[in-house]
Amino acid sequence: MVTELYPNLKKYVIRENKGSMAYNRLAMQLSFAMLQLFELYKNSSFTISLDCIDDVVVFKTSDESPNITTYQLKTKDSNAGSFELKALTSKSVFQKMYDHIEKIDEDVKEVILVSNLSLKYKDKIISGESITLSEVDEKIRDIICEDLSKNSEFHTKGFSEKLKFSQIDMSIQNHLDISKNKFNQLLLNQKIDISLVTAEALFNTLHHILHTKQCHEFSLQDDILTILPKKSFTSTDFEKIIENAKNVSELINFSDIIDKYKYKNLNLMEESKYKQALATFKDKFTSAPNILNSIMKKIIDYSRQRIINGSGSREELLTELKQEFIQEFELYFSPQEKEILFMNCIEQAIEGGSNVG
Repeated sequence: MVTELYPNLKKYVIRENKGSMAYNRLAMQLSFAMLQLFELYKNSSFTISLDCIDDVVVFKTSDESPNITTYQLKTKDSNAGSFELKALTSKSVFQKMYDHIEKIDEDVKEVILVSNLSLKYKDKIISGESITLSEVDEKIRDIICEDLSKNSEFHTKGFSEKLKFSQIDMSIQNHLDISKNKFNQLLLNQKIDISLVTAEALFNTLHHILHTKQCHEFSLQDDILTILPKKSFTSTDFEKIIENAKNVSELINFSDIIDKYKYKNLNLMEESKYKQALATFKDKFTSAPNILNSIMKKIIDYSRQRIINGSGSREELLTELKQEFIQEFELYFSPQEKEILFMNCIEQAIEGGSNVG
């Protein structure tokens, strides 16, 4: 568990439950979290937490010294031109960011305010990526200091160089397209060879999982070590989903159904049903990995044991699986889809392994 690497988290007390506010704000947070996920994949081991401690938090666990980067997102319609600094200080945004310096300073690498617009105070403007706030124009720095000084630790620790601002090209209108483009780029760079349909299903699966994490509600009385696992997603989780998507291309095909289980030519109606079931099963395999992984692992283990105990032919084991697991499905499956799932489990059991995470 990620919390074991950050002892200070054990003492962390959450001051507010952000809850579900405006849909657009949550949607942009989700896209931003996915961008971080795609950028870090294959180069780091990490955990991403949503709407807990801050809007998005990245726990880097592969670095020599594990560290934390927090992101506070503030966005407006692009036509607004800039973000008024006073609007942020009036809501104590910087004071709340400093909360991380107060509580988990030793573990924090950066505390970043992210916006799609530049920051403006009178005639002064801050724009660009990774701007260290302690080094900005004195007038802007003084306004931020007024906000930071509301935190009692500020008078002891001072203006931390970990506090930063980063402007990104992301808006309510384009954030989903940006995250999808970044995902497609990842597939190309990592040579992840999957179909367009599978790629779309994989993206939607990831989006759904992260949205569920983001929307998990908690009480301020709940312990942080209990909350974080329910609000977090790891690089290992992502790796498993990608491997599941790759495995779609390795699923049983129509000729296998005929050669290994039916031993006869099907009439046109039956052939049509099985071919349609193959296509829809692949979609369900990628769009609901958590549900299918659980049931398939159980069936593979059962099949492997039956093979060890001297089970008969493939079709005999298929009949047995139908009787044993017919009530196990949380998703709707046609009879042909169920057979195809059982066939895949039998083949994996025969090979002596399992691609199920």
